[in-house]
Amino acid sequence: MNKYLAIIKDSFREALASRVLWLLLVLITLLLLVLAPLGYHEVVTWRLGDNDVRGWEQLMHKVRTDGKKDEPSPSRRIFTLLDDKLQERLVKVKLPGIDEDARGPFEFMGVANDFRKSLNQAIEQPDFYDETSFTKVPLLSDELRELKETGPETLDASEVGRFNRLLMEASFPELVRGSPPTSIQLKYGWWEFFDPIPLRRATLQEWLQTGASFVMTWFVGAIGVLVAILVTSPIVPQMFDPGSLHLLLSKPISRWLLFLAKFCGGCAFICICASYLVTGLWLILGVRFGVWDPKLLLGIPIYLFVFAIYYSVSALFGVVYRSPIVCIVLTILFWGVCFLVGFAKITFENTIWSSSQITRVFDADDSLIAVNELGVAHVWNEANREWREIFTTQQQKQSRGILIAAPELRNMMQPLGPIYDQKHERLISAPVASPRPGMRDRALTVGSRSDDWEPRSENSMPTGSQALFRESDGEILLVSSVGLFRLTGDPLEKKRPVKLFGIQLPLQTAGPFENISPPDTNATVLTPPSTAALNRSNGTLALYTRGHLTLLARDDQGNYEVSAETRLDGEERQPVVMAIGGSTILLGRQDGRVQALDAATFEEQMSINPEGPNQVRFINSSPDGRWFAVLLHNGNLWMYDAEAKSLALAPIAGQGGISCATFSESGQLYIADQAVRVTAYELPDFTRQHRYSPSLGIWMRAYRYGLLPLYTIFPKPGELGTTFEYFMSGKETQATGSSEENLSASQRDLDPWAPLWSSALFMFVVLGIACVYIEWQEF
Repeated sequence: MNKYLAIIKDSFREALASRVLWLLLVLITLLLLVLAPLGYHEVVTWRLGDNDVRGWEQLMHKVRTDGKKDEPSPSRRIFTLLDDKLQERLVKVKLPGIDEDARGPFEFMGVANDFRKSLNQAIEQPDFYDETSFTKVPLLSDELRELKETGPETLDASEVGRFNRLLMEASFPELVRGSPPTSIQLKYGWWEFFDPIPLRRATLQEWLQTGASFVMTWFVGAIGVLVAILVTSPIVPQMFDPGSLHLLLSKPISRWLLFLAKFCGGCAFICICASYLVTGLWLILGVRFGVWDPKLLLGIPIYLFVFAIYYSVSALFGVVYRSPIVCIVLTILFWGVCFLVGFAKITFENTIWSSSQITRVFDADDSLIAVNELGVAHVWNEANREWREIFTTQQQKQSRGILIAAPELRNMMQPLGPIYDQKHERLISAPVASPRPGMRDRALTVGSRSDDWEPRSENSMPTGSQALFRESDGEILLVSSVGLFRLTGDPLEKKRPVKLFGIQLPLQTAGPFENISPPDTNATVLTPPSTAALNRSNGTLALYTRGHLTLLARDDQGNYEVSAETRLDGEERQPVVMAIGGSTILLGRQDGRVQALDAATFEEQMSINPEGPNQVRFINSSPDGRWFAVLLHNGNLWMYDAEAKSLALAPIAGQGGISCATFSESGQLYIADQAVRVTAYELPDFTRQHRYSPSLGIWMRAYRYGLLPLYTIFPKPGELGTTFEYFMSGKETQATGSSEENLSASQRDLDPWAPLWSSALFMFVVLGIACVYIEWQEF
């Protein structure tokens, strides 16, 4: 064994003699020195940044419109605090998406920038709050109520800014994003750069973990491996130089063990470089950011494993061709092939496959309708065994290509519904009327069965529409951020403007919706993160917003009144997934918990993490309220039995690939898997009743029978970054920026184990071939 260790040491000395190695060590040192001054400190959140308002043009329009009125309001208060010159510019500027004759964006951008600066200056001042102007603003946040009770006149400078920021969030819940009490101010040494980022410390740690994974994947996993291959590529070919080879073979050692010793020598050298870089990054994160996460050190063996895969290819070509240049070129070609196969598979899954996945299934009398990830509805055609697309608006058709290519935009463009209006045999939905960020106007869209579900739209939805439900008597209920509404009029009767003496007045008409909110309007004002659920057994409506859970019941007149409310444990801004059925409320929490509450007393009946930190995406309840389908983002389905108060993994096929789990009106469980296949089960035995399985199209066939088998057997060294992400977070999916306030929004799948086993198997096969070749070859 000592002779083989001597060979490993000799290989290591050869690498140390390379100037490229010392250049690499110097570059790593310089990188660590550049990153060392990077740090942060916490500041009170009060300033409005560019991304803190969903639509600056909408806020500016509201301020200039209400600023001309005599009635006190938050918008008028802001308008009066602006200087005369900015008021004049604000009135005259043409706002994109609002003013028809708006032209280039440069004028708007200049006014918007000055408006933001002036607004932040006003928020910082103690006289921003005027009791008359903010009388009608609901104080939804616990933090805002506490500051209000303390007295605005007794607050210090930082508390004044925070109080006024919370007033902005409460006054414009659809426009101004909610914020945590403190933000992260990044700094480099003593220099502060960028605006404060509204992040909690726990969220900052998640961001740093994501950043560390990005560095490991690209800077260490790509650039680092390439440099390492350049440095170590001569080790094996030099072994076949006449003098070296004869000297080595003259000793009583095995040829294949000699080759493996040389291979291990190259890996040992790279291990030193990886340890130096990763340990340095870990120390910087710990000292400068207070994140002492030992899991970051797992980057060392992962990086070493990635290098070993590529180096095994380089070593094989070194044995065959005995040329460092050939080793480098062919290894780069191997990397290119791996990249293309992985890129093709990931691109297909993130576009064609994920966009086709069914996320909702419901009955429309004798028809079965499924809705996919893009919000496009399909009806099942039994004769042709296919899903036929229906009820697709022109806007959905135009934006389909963009949504397929950019999955992160799907959550923003997701329509409300569709739901089936059984009384009138029609589908009703509310798609986003404009694809631009900040413009969330929705069109009330109707498609009748008699018209083959052709969509028609004549009216807009109320402001801040969030959910559509069908009540127990068949009426259509709308939950918005400003109240509850019921569809009572004709949705296709165009809303006509109010005129007086032939002059059109700027007054809002009721349209086809009737306001059925409780007298205390604060109870139904929803600010993100928020969600709603309707009890199909007794009609109770559950509303969640910023940590508060409110139950509402219908009175004799059909309006809703508050029946109970409570404050959930945890942070105020934690999003949830919710369903209510029978006497049970089931919640999916951000930390992966599934929590069951008694709907009458809010007593906790169960709280469990079924799969650690993996989050719940959908929860649906059966009509009788006994069963709850709990679908996780990783595609696993759990079933909660409200009678037994137990949660168990559903005994059905397709676990890990399920995209939808809902209940029919008769209580059957609909499961969607394999993107477009739906299966109906009878509970409690999970007996399969029917399967709706369409024939695969050409693209699906190419993926399932061509690309997927090729990807399965191919090595995946470039995807070991997802393995590192999994070890860091413990979750099998990763949320995108657009899904932070909505747990039901789609997340990116992480497949941590496939890259490990396929790459390890490939490396062992390649090394085995090299060992056999070197044993049989005559030298």
